[in-house]
Amino acid sequence: MWCRGKCEPNTCQWCDMTSVEQQDWRNEQYDADEVWRESVAKSIGNMSSKDVKSIQQRLRRSE
Repeated sequence: MWCRGKCEPNTCQWCDMTSVEQQDWRNEQYDADEVWRESVAKSIGNMSSKDVKSIQQRLRRSE
């Protein structure tokens, strides 16, 4: 989330960051997403197909 000039409380991490810090912060966010996706994929790999189907149905309902 980019800040243009002023910073709304609790909505913007960018205000006082240099562009290098912003890039680092985005990379950290991306790494966290990757780790989360990998752990989800691993846990799904350990599930029975019935479990996976029920999760898929729940996800579809929540969309």
